[in-house]
Amino acid sequence: ERAPVHIAIDTAKVGEMTPSLRALLAEHLKLDAPNMEVTEEFVKLANEICGDESNIAIQAKKILEHVAATVDHYSYSEDPNMPHCGIGNSKICKKQGGGCCTDLNSYFISLARARGIASRLKMGYRLQDKNRGKQVDPGYRCWVEYFVPGFGWVSADVVEADTPGGLG
Repeated sequence: ERAPVHIAIDTAKVGEMTPSLRALLAEHLKLDAPNMEVTEEFVKLANEICGDESNIAIQAKKILEHVAATVDHYSYSEDPNMPHCGIGNSKICKKQGGGCCTDLNSYFISLARARGIASRLKMGYRLQDKNRGKQVDPGYRCWVEYFVPGFGWVSADVVEADTPGGLG
């Protein structure tokens, strides 16, 4: 049995990122992670997206919505004239306006970390109904998780947000 994971976040109950949490999550706050570097450009953009908002859950939602609205996955996976997959580089994704799931999620991570939001890339498979009962489901996927104090790690699928009918 497989079921989606949904974490209902009461934004009024989101905690602060304390120094001890920062130390514990240091690996997921790195500004120099390969392909997910946080440059001055990303800091400026993340600040424009989030403004004065200090609630981590609300900031993460704003960043997710921004990525879904400004970079494209659908064309990259459906249009044979587009490159199919990059290396998961946030700068390239921003520059070319899209990419594969790794690209979009790296872009999210660079923006999130620019705001001090611990985030990480997760990889696995998206099991598709059309492949139910088959031995192999070739639905390789990646997604992000970001840390919300008081709630823990929260999964978000930027690509699903960017598909027709998603957030974007």
